[in-house]
Amino acid sequence: MKVRYLLAAAVLFVTACTKDETTKDNCTEGTIRFTNNSNNTYRVYINGALKDVIPGKKFNEFKLPKGVYGLKAEQSEGYVLYPTIRTTDVSIKGCDEHEFVFP
Repeated sequence: MKVRYLLAAAVLFVTACTKDETTKDNCTEGTIRFTNNSNNTYRVYINGALKDVIPGKKFNEFKLPKGVYGLKAEQSEGYVLYPTIRTTDVSIKGCDEHEFVFP
């Protein structure tokens, strides 16, 4: 009888003392949403590279790894003299969700 109790206690001790490996940071990327509130089309850039052309009243999302990014939205139609240009910087720390609304 004592052997059973000792065996049960040993099993309980071994399973209760295992290290949980799921505590590591599993978030390696975040999401940036470009939201175009204008009726006109805009070109969107991330770190100076053209990523998309977004029609009026639409949005698009991009998944990016952790880091700091420069965002730009430039009006591509519907302007008279100069296009509207909006810029901002965003820092992604992992599993973040950011929204860049323009104009």
